[in-house]
Amino acid sequence: MEGRRYYWFLLKRYFEVLVWIGAMTALAFSSLDFNDHATLCPFRSLGWGFCPGCGLGRSIILFFHGRIADSFAMHPLGMVVLAALVFRVVTLVIKNRQILRYLNQSKNNSDDTPLV
Repeated sequence: MEGRRYYWFLLKRYFEVLVWIGAMTALAFSSLDFNDHATLCPFRSLGWGFCPGCGLGRSIILFFHGRIADSFAMHPLGMVVLAALVFRVVTLVIKNRQILRYLNQSKNNSDDTPLV
């Protein structure tokens, strides 16, 4: 593959991985001060008191800061969601590496076949 096209291809393949890693990094370095935070929750914006997803982000923040019991108390599914995100990142990396390995083998076997 050409140099520029190859890097664009890699960016497209790994974009979701970069987004999830960036989001988890942002949560890991977030402050534990939950009093002054803005909310994007549509339920809370509409004035409803209960939202099944509220507290997930705060639960993950508490988990990253080592406060496991507080994390579970904030939202019991916080650790499950974090495990699912880590699983998604790992499976995407494995899948993308397999695709790139296949493309490199195809390139080595026949140089006149376009890869993308």
